[in-house]
Amino acid sequence: MTVYWTLRADEARVEYWVGCVEATNEDTADAQDQRIYDKGQTLDGVMTHRKGVQPGTYLAPACSGKFTLIYRRFPNGDAEILDVVPSRSNWESP
Repeated sequence: MTVYWTLRADEARVEYWVGCVEATNEDTADAQDQRIYDKGQTLDGVMTHRKGVQPGTYLAPACSGKFTLIYRRFPNGDAEILDVVPSRSNWESP
């Protein structure tokens, strides 16, 4: 089984990495990105996550709930990560 990252998901990881570098430092940003990536790589295993809003999508929390991975599964067990979004606890205040 394989995990695929869409261009949008990769772009989101870069955006969050840059934001984290600006707020903290490169080492912290690298560690955060690695946690997001590691969580994504587990999604081709047993599916235990919540169904997403769009039919056929699922949600998986990452980085202690700071981010949510939106993904879909294929009948062969492969997973495609569609996007990485901030969770509600990580939304910016107006």
